[in-house]
Amino acid sequence: CKKNIARYKAPKSMEIVPEIPKGSTGKIIKRE
Repeated sequence: CKKNIARYKAPKSMEIVPEIPKGSTGKIIKRE
């Protein structure tokens, strides 16, 4: 996977969260 995309696009670390944080409108909160 990392070979096919640019180095800066590949995440250095990933947090595994049980549930994606969403706001009151149902949109995904990217800051959390």
